[in-house]
Amino acid sequence: MVLDLIKNIALLVTLAVGLRFLGYRLEHQRIVFLILAGILFGLVGVVGMMTPLTFAPGVIYDGRSIVLSLAGLFGGPVVAAIAAPICAAYRLELGGPGALPGVGVIVEAAALGVALYYLRRQDERWVSPLSLLLFGILVHLLMLGLQLLIPGVGLAIVRQIGPTVLLFFPVAFLLIAQIFLEVERRRSAEKQIKQSEEYYRSLFENNQIPMLIVDPEQVAINDANPAAAEFYGWTQEELRSMDLAPLTGRSPEEVRETVRTVRDNGRNRTFASHRRADGQQRHVEVFSGPIRVRGRDLLYLLVVDISERREAEEALRHSEAKQRAMIQASPMAIISINRDSRVLSWNRAAETIFGWTTEEVVDRPLPLSLFGSPEEFTEASRRVFSGERMVQKEFVRHRKDGTTIDVSVSAAPVRSPDGRIDAIVALIEDISQRKQTERNHEKLEQQLLQARKMEAVGQLAGGVAHDFNNLLQVIIGHGEMMADERTMPRNLHDNLEQLLNAAQRAAGLVRQLLAFSRRQVLEMQDLDLNTVIGECLKMARRVIGEMITVVPVYGHNLATIRADRNQLEQILLNLLINARDAMPNGGTITVETENVLIDESYRQQHPYARTGRYVLLSVIDTGYGMDEETRNRVFEPFFTTKGLGRGTGLGLATVYGLVRQHDGLIHVYSELEKGTSFKIYLPAVERSAAAVGDKIQGAVVGGSETILVAEDEVQVLKLTATILEHAGYRVLTAGDGEEALALFRRNPDAIDLVLLDVIMPKLGGFAVYEQMKALRRDVRVIFTSGYSINAIHTDFVLYEGLQLIQKPCGREDLLRKIRSVLDA
Repeated sequence: MVLDLIKNIALLVTLAVGLRFLGYRLEHQRIVFLILAGILFGLVGVVGMMTPLTFAPGVIYDGRSIVLSLAGLFGGPVVAAIAAPICAAYRLELGGPGALPGVGVIVEAAALGVALYYLRRQDERWVSPLSLLLFGILVHLLMLGLQLLIPGVGLAIVRQIGPTVLLFFPVAFLLIAQIFLEVERRRSAEKQIKQSEEYYRSLFENNQIPMLIVDPEQVAINDANPAAAEFYGWTQEELRSMDLAPLTGRSPEEVRETVRTVRDNGRNRTFASHRRADGQQRHVEVFSGPIRVRGRDLLYLLVVDISERREAEEALRHSEAKQRAMIQASPMAIISINRDSRVLSWNRAAETIFGWTTEEVVDRPLPLSLFGSPEEFTEASRRVFSGERMVQKEFVRHRKDGTTIDVSVSAAPVRSPDGRIDAIVALIEDISQRKQTERNHEKLEQQLLQARKMEAVGQLAGGVAHDFNNLLQVIIGHGEMMADERTMPRNLHDNLEQLLNAAQRAAGLVRQLLAFSRRQVLEMQDLDLNTVIGECLKMARRVIGEMITVVPVYGHNLATIRADRNQLEQILLNLLINARDAMPNGGTITVETENVLIDESYRQQHPYARTGRYVLLSVIDTGYGMDEETRNRVFEPFFTTKGLGRGTGLGLATVYGLVRQHDGLIHVYSELEKGTSFKIYLPAVERSAAAVGDKIQGAVVGGSETILVAEDEVQVLKLTATILEHAGYRVLTAGDGEEALALFRRNPDAIDLVLLDVIMPKLGGFAVYEQMKALRRDVRVIFTSGYSINAIHTDFVLYEGLQLIQKPCGREDLLRKIRSVLDA
């Protein structure tokens, strides 16, 4: 038995060598390797069974238990599944009473080997010598147990061969398993070495940084990667045949000394200048160190081209010097502080503006509060350090000598390379002269506005001053004569004295009004209204205040008007101030211009209008609006809704007079809580401007469809119905939104189109449209509004595809719009 076991061990050793050979040849064909390994294990088991120890006819013993357990352990389930059937088939072929127990031994050995295979994958400690020896004992204990199944001789067999099996077979399994493990580990180590070499070779070849391998003894280049060939301009073969000295431009002795230092000291980093094949010198940063390649001690060199970086650094130094010069030459104070409010920089302008020298403030606490009071400075600094910017905030500051100056301060955070904000830079402009000029200008403006206001009052009073003075003359003359009567009772005399005093005061007031009643000569010019508005808004924004947003919407190709520039600015300023006062909590004022054409249909609503081309100026606010009574009196002199002492009631009266003096028209659209829109029409002239486009195109066509008109202005409603009926349409009228909806609900399919005013009492136009659409999804609707399309209030948002027609609208424009919507 021992000799047979030795033969099996020899076969298994041969198998281990063969498997190693197959592993190399079939490294990338894993499944083929496993199949061949299973066949080899099976054949070894068969060979072992060809020269067995025969205990009795049909009862044999060999090393197949070792073979199959090794197949399961080192090959896994695939190898075991192939080897076990081969051995089992041959054992059954041999036959005898021990055939079935022999097959059982094959199965249990292979199964236990596979089990140990999976245990090993989880923990390598399962293949320690002790574990393998215990595993071998377990396999052969089960083998001996299976022998008891042989009829008649099973117990005798166990008694006879049991001690030998348990003594030699586990040890044999352990020895052969150690051989397999050694073969496997060596193959794995060789594979790792090969992979490592391939990996580092790949890193070497594919590295984008030039790499050189240098022989430190010969100071010669042993190898160079493609990046080095590309960088230096020589091929890899040429570099491999070169010394290192020609690349460095240094003598061989100097290079040799440097290489010796690197070899002795390990990794090194140097800056040098290397020469390329075309003779160009490049600044490089060289990282070097020892490396062992195929048993040889060499050096590696990583060569990083830093020429651009050097140039960038030089450019940065130049830029910084230039910036320092610009900062010092700047007329604005440029100051930087850190989080502790200590001064980091203080230029010459800061010295001039504030009086402290650089030596007095740098690296010391800031001697003044840049942003208002100390509390405001703390809060503003916190916000800037959190990433916000401050742009042209105006403050009054104290200089070193105690005098005050007006300054405009802008501040921004300064970020470090890692993104942290560690400083603030502030640009400070001395605006004292400008502020004084503005104060003088504002004073003059106030005087001018007051003079114009009173001039308007004087003009209004001038028409009646003569007759009024005649009446006062009569009253005062008769009063004085009555006062001379000595017989007049004392109480009547006192009353008469009061009457005369009142008359004298009235006469004084008339004289004051007449002082401003001079006729003013207008300086008429051909003007672009867009330009006048743009320049006027620059000044007006300060008057309006920060809570009000002014949005200009300039018309394209605006026609020229002939007007007095100052009077136009006065008109716009009065309207802006009136809009501001209507929005005490802030809001938006839209100033819009466009070319318009006034036709006969507009004149039917506004008889004072003249047909022709006009430039329309609209001033629309989002304030609290006006009711009908206020709207009807808005242009009356001395009428005001403002509190006592806050208004004279002459602002809009002045606007009205100036517009009429320019042969223009003015109209107001307003409702409570809906804002106000002033529309001013100024006649266009055909000089030095784009021609006003005529909106009328093609013939006007009527129809026989049914149209529902909803309009709360009775005169507008009657006019619209008359126009549509004359064009052949059947017209239904409604005075508010609820009435319009009720008419539509009665027979929605009979109405072909609905003409809805945007702003109506009880139910607005858009709300009516939404409910009509719920009743009939394809309902056709045209909205009408006296508000600008750019400033319709927030509860009406134009959806894509909805139609809107602006008031005033000419008859032909209305009919054309209706026909186009019906025909769409």
